[in-house]
Amino acid sequence: MDNNYIHISTVVASTCILMTTVWFFAIRRSSNTRRRVVKRPVGEASCRNYNIVKATVPRFSGLTLKFATTLSNSVLGGFISSVTASEANLYLFRNLQLDDIPTYQPRFPFSGPQAKVNEKCATDNLVLKKQKRSRKEFNYHSVSEFHQAYLSGEVTPSEVAEDAIEAIQMSEAREPKLRAFIEYNTFEIRRMAKESSDRYSKGTWLSVFDGVPVAFKNELHCVPYHRRAGSECFGSEQSVEDAAVVAKMRAAGAMILGVTNMHEFGLGTTGCNPGKLHGTARNPYNTNHYTGGSSSGSSAAVSSGLCPVAFGTDAGGSIRIPSSFCGIVGLKATLGRISYYGGAGQCYSCLHCGPICSSVRDVALAYALVAGPDPRDPFTVDQPEVTLQNFDNIDLYNIKIGIDWHFFRDCDKEILSACEKAVKHLEMNGAKIIDIEIPELEEARIGHIITSIAEMRPTIMNVLCDHYNKISCESRLNMSAASNISATDFVLANKQRTRTINFLKDIYQQVDVIITPGTPITAPEIQPGDLTYGTFDTDTIIDSMRYMFLGDFVGNPCLVVPVGFSQKGLPISLQIHGRWWEEDIVLRIGNVVEMACPPRPQPEVFYSLL
Repeated sequence: MDNNYIHISTVVASTCILMTTVWFFAIRRSSNTRRRVVKRPVGEASCRNYNIVKATVPRFSGLTLKFATTLSNSVLGGFISSVTASEANLYLFRNLQLDDIPTYQPRFPFSGPQAKVNEKCATDNLVLKKQKRSRKEFNYHSVSEFHQAYLSGEVTPSEVAEDAIEAIQMSEAREPKLRAFIEYNTFEIRRMAKESSDRYSKGTWLSVFDGVPVAFKNELHCVPYHRRAGSECFGSEQSVEDAAVVAKMRAAGAMILGVTNMHEFGLGTTGCNPGKLHGTARNPYNTNHYTGGSSSGSSAAVSSGLCPVAFGTDAGGSIRIPSSFCGIVGLKATLGRISYYGGAGQCYSCLHCGPICSSVRDVALAYALVAGPDPRDPFTVDQPEVTLQNFDNIDLYNIKIGIDWHFFRDCDKEILSACEKAVKHLEMNGAKIIDIEIPELEEARIGHIITSIAEMRPTIMNVLCDHYNKISCESRLNMSAASNISATDFVLANKQRTRTINFLKDIYQQVDVIITPGTPITAPEIQPGDLTYGTFDTDTIIDSMRYMFLGDFVGNPCLVVPVGFSQKGLPISLQIHGRWWEEDIVLRIGNVVEMACPPRPQPEVFYSLL
């Protein structure tokens, strides 16, 4: 009887377990189908309070990062990456119903004449014939100074080329290596310099950039170098055609020094690259700190004086973050203003190409040269004329500046103090400060992340499958987290883009520009273990992108300008966000901001080419 009782009990228990399992997995409604969904009215802001969320994902580097990466790509990886994505707030839209029409490919209407292919913007008034220099203060050499030195015969492009080659070699011989340049060709540099020297001797120089040293991010095709996008997996063949911006600078006679370092695939904001072909670029103001990314090498090159002009790309702050951390000027123009033809990036609706220089004036000169329509890049075809009208007009009596103070003040105290002083300077020059509120900032931030990662993922996943062991741990971990993004997330993210663009259009009817700090933190310190396997630091990524994502998500022009230094001697910047196609106003205000910057100390690593 006891045996029969045990048998019956076992059968009943097994049946109960089986029925419970069937009910739980096959019949019960999942939490995904019964969660509370909040409907947001079309075009109406549902959250005007400042709502950016801090991440709670732990920092990984060294062997810990390697272990976390291995785990994330294992059988347990799906669960781990899902938790990571949830902690990073990437599931934000799954609780929202948005009926706005999605914006997958932003287009920005304009009034006035349409720009023509190869039409040149007048810049003669920006070229300074003579610059006042204080012997007591450190100053970078400007494009105009190189040009005037060549015209006067004080120095030739060939002589500058020799100094540049020596400086690059010295930057690689020091410890730690600067790693600004990853490829340069002394024969090519000397050839271009010789041709430029001959033109100056004959009086047939091509432009103000003739003979001026320039460099380009490793993401752009630049003959005869390799376009590797910061990875060992790309660029096995030398480039045979220049990217659009490279071709324009080459046609202007610029002396191309080579290609510069970057964060692998552009998937990071520190510039940390443990790859054998790249290494990590160092911040010239303190080589124990990061440059910022992903245009790390271009910023290090300009900041250290290796060249006055370099080009980067920006889909999440990759021009502006390293410019801010390295104490120089970086411009992300309106989406479609500068051709991205010849670039390796796949984040097509957020990606911009732009100049990084030591001054706003040099950024304006470089921008004027490379901006304009390019039939090979459909984004650029429909745009207004490029202008730099009123660049030197420092009277801002007709300028209205919008500041969302809750947003503005979400930064370190030293940064806030320096940026508030810059705002006071703008007021003293006649600008009117208007309080504004930018709605749904956290939604825009998450929308930007989802959009950019979803657009990049197909290309990188192909590389990940073929070259898994050659890709950095950070890139693998990022792609693992991105695997949790669904088609619905992507659609809702682009519906949010429509909302954010419309919110900003309303704000820009009241103001000419919006101002924020450049970054809320100064350049992060390189931690032990970072250089071997890389680092995955969500806090730093979110912090460094806090004032960056908006411009990439909606495609408006943004400029970062140095306005001071921390007690540790690290640069601090202000950022100017303008209306679409109004780079001239952004640059004009940036020129005034630059005047408020206290004297810049010479970087720890600096080379003078004049």
